[in-house]
Amino acid sequence: MFQGRKIFTLLISLLAAVLLWLYVVTTVTPETDVRVSSIPISINGMSVLEERGLVITEQNDKDLDLDLRTARDNLSKLNAATIRVNADASNIREPGSYKLDCVVTFPDTVRSSNVEILRKSELVVTVERLDYKTFDVQFYQEGSAKEGFVIEDANVVMEPKQVVVTGLEEELNQIKAVAVFYDGSNLEETVTQSVQLHFLDENNEDVSFSEHTSPSATEAVMTLPVYRIEEIPLKVNLVKGGGVTPDNANVVLDPPSIHVKGPKEKMEELNGHLEDGYFVVGDVDLSKVPDSSKEVMKFPLVLPEGIININENTSEGGLQEVSVEIKLTGVSTDSIEITDIRLSNAPAEMESTNLTKRASVTVRGSTEEIDKIKKDANNGFYIEVDLAAYADQNQKGKFVVSGKVVNENYPLLSVQESVNITVEISEPEEINPDSE
Repeated sequence: MFQGRKIFTLLISLLAAVLLWLYVVTTVTPETDVRVSSIPISINGMSVLEERGLVITEQNDKDLDLDLRTARDNLSKLNAATIRVNADASNIREPGSYKLDCVVTFPDTVRSSNVEILRKSELVVTVERLDYKTFDVQFYQEGSAKEGFVIEDANVVMEPKQVVVTGLEEELNQIKAVAVFYDGSNLEETVTQSVQLHFLDENNEDVSFSEHTSPSATEAVMTLPVYRIEEIPLKVNLVKGGGVTPDNANVVLDPPSIHVKGPKEKMEELNGHLEDGYFVVGDVDLSKVPDSSKEVMKFPLVLPEGIININENTSEGGLQEVSVEIKLTGVSTDSIEITDIRLSNAPAEMESTNLTKRASVTVRGSTEEIDKIKKDANNGFYIEVDLAAYADQNQKGKFVVSGKVVNENYPLLSVQESVNITVEISEPEEINPDSE
């Protein structure tokens, strides 16, 4: 029984202690002090700083610590997640070190008047001026193209061509060049692709940037021309004429061939248009080439679009023309006498008389054939004089008429096309029957 009373007394004492504690907490000391640590700080006005060419490079702390005094029933509502801290940097106009006032905002469930800030840690920021530099993108090619091809690294196209780096002066001064490195080993076609930009220091090592320095681009689109190189022989087309065939012509071209380059597909197109492997620079009408002297002609060298002539030449843009020297052999120009003159379509009731008994006609062609003709009295040439224009007219007298020279036996010779023949048209003489 004594033991039961002892337990009862103990419980009564404990209850009294709790009631006393509640009285002290709620009535005698309703408030308490608390420290809230690591509250994130938001800094406003950063965009304004950037517009002024400034940036915060350092701050003594990213978080804020608060010593607060408040009612005990607010303690569960106040922590680093519910308290907001904002600082304003928009009034800073020059580089330097600044203390920023931190504005503390409590959650809506806690009245600000019920919270006293006993102490808050200090926010100190360092502000520096931003600068910028512009760099040309340099290209460095490594390796060799496939045999028969050449890499046109001097004509590489980079987009962008320049890069602007904005940041701290100290970091900008470390950058000595912006470059692209590309391995062109065994290339045979033009390459277009994105490539990484390297920001190099004086030792050609990559520069590391802080968060305050940034380039306008970290990659570029590179177009690297790769051309095929070939030697192309040249020729002219010889057009027979004037009694001259290509067999009679000795032709020398200067230069006899050229070296050209172009994209692979363009070179394949060029090879598809060659004649027996030759590029034709023009046509030569052999009828206009003199018999004995050398004839030198100039032909413009016009290559298909996309094909570049790389032969050396003093004129800008490479070789512009080809010199063609032609010397004819075994060709003569001479004259022959034609005595076979035939009148056709003469006026029916008139008498037509050929007053020209022989005509000299110019021929050109093989010396051997001309010599043969001159020895042949019946050389196979005649002159046809067409009098159809006089058939319906009652004209009399002597007329000079153009006669057509007909060549029956020597198709390779060039013969004068016409010659003037004198013809007399008169009334026929009356025949006296008594004279028979």
